[in-house]
Amino acid sequence: MKWRDKLGLKREVQECLVERAAFSSTRLDDLRNQISQSKHLQSLPDLSIFASGSYGRLEAGRHSDIDLFFLCNKRPSEYAGLNISKIQMMSEIIDIARAMHFPEFSNDGEFLSVLFVPEILDNLGGRSDDYANHFTARLLLLLEGRPLTNAAAFQTATENIIESYFRDYPHHPEDFRPTFLTNDIIRFWKTLCLNYENRRNALGSNREVDSARRRKQQIKNYKLKFSRALTCFATIGILSTFDTSVEPKDVADLCELAPIDRLAQIADRRPKAKTAVKDAIALYSSFLRTTAKSPDELAAYFADEKNRTNAFKEAALFGDRMFDMLTRIDMNQRKVRYLVI
Repeated sequence: MKWRDKLGLKREVQECLVERAAFSSTRLDDLRNQISQSKHLQSLPDLSIFASGSYGRLEAGRHSDIDLFFLCNKRPSEYAGLNISKIQMMSEIIDIARAMHFPEFSNDGEFLSVLFVPEILDNLGGRSDDYANHFTARLLLLLEGRPLTNAAAFQTATENIIESYFRDYPHHPEDFRPTFLTNDIIRFWKTLCLNYENRRNALGSNREVDSARRRKQQIKNYKLKFSRALTCFATIGILSTFDTSVEPKDVADLCELAPIDRLAQIADRRPKAKTAVKDAIALYSSFLRTTAKSPDELAAYFADEKNRTNAFKEAALFGDRMFDMLTRIDMNQRKVRYLVI
């Protein structure tokens, strides 16, 4: 927040960001309170639940769904009656979300599963990293994770995951570059783009495909160009501003910031990037206002060709400003160079 205040943002831009953060925080506090009363969570004492997506970024609106991840710091073999405990807990979480009038969990609850940090660390970069959902959970925890339960367990998981990216730090404490981490963030962005193209290809060129499905994919593309680009490249940008070695604690501190505040902090660290950052945030607030509509209203908005064209023009401008921001970061340390080669 303090970094945004220095940018001289227009009043409506700042108000939009403040209102979204306040709404998100209030809803997360209510959800946190409801989940804390769950009796089935007690059977998994090392489990933490965190929110990602618009709530994790502190920019949710009335129609935003809630994306939850469940992490255990122990291995599955260390729990007795694990499967029954998971089923009971998930059932209770679904009931709580419905009672709070969140939209139904996506894909019929396909992603409601418990992941185990030791397995995530064992398979980091391996063949099972992606299909076991370890990759997505790991990156979302770092980039936009917001703990709902067991903050201590969440912190332990975060520290262990960050440490896995800093295995070479003890040998280069004076000039360590977080290349492993930035490579993984870039990989995450590229994977999201590829996944979108895969879903788009599935629709094919068949004009008889339900127009509602096409509209849904267009909206996903629009959100990808804004929210996911912000999450990934605001983090890469702020990591690139360190004049000295990046330490594990630096990353942990950045992870606690909302992505929009990481972006604003870049302007504070690198004044040459201020205009690009300010313009990007203004465009992002426009994106938030557009996506504040209900699913039906948003679909109708994108069904209009003029609206759709304007929306994607703004998305392209946002991408341009994010690129401008990266190019205006002081390159003396040549950290941005490792984004390419």
